[in-house]
Amino acid sequence: MQEETFISVVEAHKGLLYKVANAYCKNKEDRKDLIQEIIFQLWRSFEKYDPEYRYSTWIYRIALNVAISFYRKNKRSSFALPVDEDMLDIWEPEPDFNNNDQLNRLNTFIAALKD
Repeated sequence: MQEETFISVVEAHKGLLYKVANAYCKNKEDRKDLIQEIIFQLWRSFEKYDPEYRYSTWIYRIALNVAISFYRKNKRSSFALPVDEDMLDIWEPEPDFNNNDQLNRLNTFIAALKD
């Protein structure tokens, strides 16, 4: 009986789940994973549901918390880029030793440093 009630509640509010998932995930596979995680967390807390609140409020609150956690967990890995040797080539400009004023000032500062 509890399973049937849960399924009907989730089915009636699935638009809310998709809305939250679409807001936090651009990738289709990530959205599927997020929706699955939200439904799992809803099921885990279904017994604790307080009828004082509407189902939509309860679902939204859990969905939002799960989405934020999901985003934080996956944020680091989703922005990782494979490193290529060409990417490690760093161009540094040649120092301009023709500017004697800067060079003299640098030497003055270096001489003032403590050992």
